[in-house]
Amino acid sequence: MKLEIRDAITPLVPPEQLSVILDTVDTLLDQDYILALDELNTVLMLADDYADSAMLVSRINDILTYALNYMLNDRDVVVSDDAPLGIRLAVVNTLLYIPRYVIPDDLAHIFQQNYDDVETMAELVAFFSNYNSDELMDHIEAAGDNTLAFIRQQVDERIQTMGEYDGGRIPVERIRVINQLIRTNGRDRFSMMLELANAGVRVGRSYDELINISFEGLESRNASDAACQMVGLAFFSDIPLGSIWTKLDVSLDEYTDNPMERKLMLDEFADIKLKLGDINENT
Repeated sequence: MKLEIRDAITPLVPPEQLSVILDTVDTLLDQDYILALDELNTVLMLADDYADSAMLVSRINDILTYALNYMLNDRDVVVSDDAPLGIRLAVVNTLLYIPRYVIPDDLAHIFQQNYDDVETMAELVAFFSNYNSDELMDHIEAAGDNTLAFIRQQVDERIQTMGEYDGGRIPVERIRVINQLIRTNGRDRFSMMLELANAGVRVGRSYDELINISFEGLESRNASDAACQMVGLAFFSDIPLGSIWTKLDVSLDEYTDNPMERKLMLDEFADIKLKLGDINENT
């Protein structure tokens, strides 16, 4: 489906618009939204019949907008009529994927502020998108009390399971980077870190301690998988964010002296780092 849409409209829209359209299709596929997907398929089959290419793009955009609006209405969230497709998608994805969020202390911090419902929703969406809260507030018109209460309940239950931090400030900035790491690279690459979080281990433990806890698991994995797990543990640890990649390079010397394994691990580090992007932009 995505390939067909991309082939049909790539010459017709700017790259940014194409990216939003394809991301919206991803969400529809993830939610198995059959009705909208069938409509898109029909439009693609008739693409050659559209005399005006702008009409084709408009029809695809209408289908996607209607589908997102349906999901928003189902969750008692209202956006303005002129809200761009990207903002609608950002709000929908926030509502859908908060249950998959890993370490929710930064979300709990939002609920502790004196925000009204719209401000709260805008701040939540800002965590999951490239839109700032002011821009989002221009388009979010209402957020149902029940929806926000449900989100708050999920966050509180998650934190209760993990336990409160014992004194000191919650490392919100680091937690935000960890969640960004997982969103950009996938959960499977960092399963050992997630197992520690699910077991109640909090962010900021000694890296050497985390490696010792996880040593047997690392030893049983191939080089590429072990490299991913080490990255997750490093971000979960107390290593300063700016020193993580240097520390990981040093850790390789302690993990293996096999040149082929070392190359495979360095390749994984480079791939994860590229997908994560600039850490400073996420804090």
